[in-house]
Amino acid sequence: GEHWEQWEAGDRQGALEKIPDHVVDELIIHGSYDECRAHIQRYVDNGVTTPALALLPFPGVDIDEAIEGLAPRV
Repeated sequence: GEHWEQWEAGDRQGALEKIPDHVVDELIIHGSYDECRAHIQRYVDNGVTTPALALLPFPGVDIDEAIEGLAPRV
């Protein structure tokens, strides 16, 4: 698609703007801890047996707190 052409041409911002928000929302887990756990659970419900998360360091985000916040509730 056009976004790949822009990406290959080095227009990263233009390429990213072409990706619909709903695609990002389906692929990228974000939100409150409860929302994130629910999103992860949807993957598990659809057959993912070992979810692997890559937590990204953003300003104001404590990675250790995020790991604890995302841990399954039993």
